[in-house]
Amino acid sequence: MVVLGGLVIPKPTLSHTTYFAHQSMTSQEDTFPPGLAAPPNGFNPLQATLAQLSAYGFPAKPSNPAALATWTTAMEDAKTYVVPEQSISSGPNHVVYNNHWAGYVVPSSGVYDVSATWVQPSYNEGLDLNPADASFWVGMGGYYADSNGLVQAGADSGANNAGGSTQYEFWVEDAPLNTHWEAKPVIQPGDTLYVDVTYDGSTSQAFLENETANTYTTVTFNSPDYDGSTVDVINEAVGATYTDWTSWGHVTFTGAIFTAGSEGGDLTAFPTTKIIMTNNGTSSGTEESVPGALNSSTSGFTVTAK
Repeated sequence: MVVLGGLVIPKPTLSHTTYFAHQSMTSQEDTFPPGLAAPPNGFNPLQATLAQLSAYGFPAKPSNPAALATWTTAMEDAKTYVVPEQSISSGPNHVVYNNHWAGYVVPSSGVYDVSATWVQPSYNEGLDLNPADASFWVGMGGYYADSNGLVQAGADSGANNAGGSTQYEFWVEDAPLNTHWEAKPVIQPGDTLYVDVTYDGSTSQAFLENETANTYTTVTFNSPDYDGSTVDVINEAVGATYTDWTSWGHVTFTGAIFTAGSEGGDLTAFPTTKIIMTNNGTSSGTEESVPGALNSSTSGFTVTAK
């Protein structure tokens, strides 16, 4: 059993719905190890060896048919490497599981790779004094009450202040370390994004690709707080109010693939936990974001703002 904010939640063995209670992690400063070399001009990941893919930060070629199809599309679109430009988020960073997550997790162990594709939505945050960013990401860990860390990467649609222009950015994070925003590759609403996160035993690597613009980069970051107990494919509300939350509509995750120890593959082929976001983190609250049914033909699902 897992106790979260007074709610007793069994560690799942079958698909079921969970309404998260509150949990937070303390933030600390993060540092980046040396980055990988840029690939040479004309580098073709579809024809590269495993060693070449690793040397230039590309995800390894999977053997699972569903994973291979997603990987092939992403590698075909990875044409222009851009140097990542990073800035650390200001102030403490908290991972909050109370009324902030919607999506699916797969209980597992030793998860070391997860990826998915989605179209980044347009988002109007309105005039809220503390507007909620709409974040979409894949990651490992962070679900259970005793989880000490969460390795994740994704993209935000958000603004810095009330009525401000919406900003669209990639980011990486090893909670409880800080979020690192990636100014490159540039993303816009309507762009198709592919994100792959890999853990190698001490550091993590995020492959961030804008398939629409054919641009990509790789970010390597320290992961002292790795927890590979779950696969996470998530929409997260980052902020306090939701007046215009529904303006982003819905987002469809496809090609949600993971590897964990000797198992892995299509997210939809494994027992999952469905997470519904409500305004108070309980089943009696008002729904804010709700994931639809898993779709085995696309290896994904659609999450809809309410």
